[in-house]
Formats: sequence, structure tokens, C-alpha cells
Amino acid sequence: MKTEEQSQPDTEEMSKYDDAEWHYGGNFPRWTPKRNGFAHIGFLLTWLVDNGLVSEFLKEESSNIVEATIDRSVSPIALLEYWDGKLVSDMLSKQGNAFVKSYYKDQENGYFLNYMSEFSELGNYKVKPNWKNYNRIQPVINQRFEEWRALQK
Repeated sequence: MKTEEQSQPDTEEMSKYDDAEWHYGGNFPRWTPKRNGFAHIGFLLTWLVDNGLVSEFLKEESSNIVEATIDRSVSPIALLEYWDGKLVSDMLSKQGNAFVKSYYKDQENGYFLNYMSEFSELGNYKVKPNWKNYNRIQPVINQRFEEWRALQK
């Protein structure tokens, strides 16, 4: 059950945590499906939805796709695609923002390192954005969130 604090947006200036275009728009292998550049961000956003860490703004502005994500009737990157591949602070609750800020900037055990470690046999941008792969990274994010929460007490 989410608390009021979990669903309130962060009132600080909006910041962009990630953008799929930064991945598929740069040194992205030509043979790789563009959707693969959305996978890591989409998996994290889906996890945030699953854990009640998104803002009321996001839920109101994309209610159908949020519900479809929860029901698993769309791809785990569908919500991110709806938002043009961008993960920004306005999409997250106060607690969601605090966690993502910490997890993204952690150079020793952050999200990118965890993601690449979990999918090490596939390599960069070869992770298909499907529920099977989301289910692989989900327990890793769960663990890191619990570790982060323990440090907040």
C-alpha cells in the first residue's frame, strides 16, 4: 500500500534522468532494433509503477497505459514510449525521485552496472524489451530499493 508521500511529485526543478534518444541516437549499432535502446529505462519505469513510486501527474496523464502496464497487457516499455523515451522527475513521486537519483548516480552499484551485470551474456543494447527480461531485472531493483530504504532510516 502506497503512502501519500510515495505518490506526491517532487517539487524541485524538473530533471531528466535518462532519454532513450541518448542511446539510440548516438553510437547505437545499426543492426539493433531501436526499441532495445528503451529497455533499461522502460524496465525501471515499469518497476516504479509496480511499486507505487510514480506521480499523480503521470497516472492522470497516461492512466490507460499505466493500467495496461500493471495488467501486463502492453510491453514493459510502452509507458516509456508514450512519454517519448524520457524519464523525468515530474513522472515520479518524492520517494521515487530520491531513489532514482541515488540509484542512477551510484558508481559502484548503480542501476546501469546492475543492469549490465544481470544481462552480461547479451551485451549492450541486445536486451529485448519483454516481460521475461523485466522479470530478470525486477528482483535486482527490489534488492537495491530495500538497501536504499534501510539507509534512509
